[in-house]
Amino acid sequence: MLSKNFALSEFTASSTADRLGIVNEPSQHEVIALAALANVIMQPIRNKWGRLIITSGFRGTALNAAVGGTSNSQHATGNACDFISPEHDLMDICEWIVNESGLEWDQLILEENEAGSQWIHISYNHLGENRKQVMNAYVDSNGKASYRNGLR
Repeated sequence: MLSKNFALSEFTASSTADRLGIVNEPSQHEVIALAALANVIMQPIRNKWGRLIITSGFRGTALNAAVGGTSNSQHATGNACDFISPEHDLMDICEWIVNESGLEWDQLILEENEAGSQWIHISYNHLGENRKQVMNAYVDSNGKASYRNGLR
């Protein structure tokens, strides 16, 4: 377990890796980053909002390339994850993180694709400064994201 409610397997699971036979195993340094993300960011969000589902966590080099991730993706260092809530509106969660939580995150991005699916990307840099950057993103059918500052 990385934290009270989050297992390492939740942050490394990937249907793409399974389908392509990619081993998605983090190094010790990346596990430390994932544990910090789980304890400092994700556990407090779960404590407030209940069950959360990690949809994308750690992505090793091969997996990150297979899903079209950028070469500097925080997913590849264990500093980021994407998640959804089966019970709560994601905008409500984002607004709580920004306005009430007191959390120190690096990036918070409310993302949506053209099918209308939404997820939250959040990152945490346990080794340095966290920017508290807030953005909204729209991901097109080719996987290209358009970003704008703020949640709305």
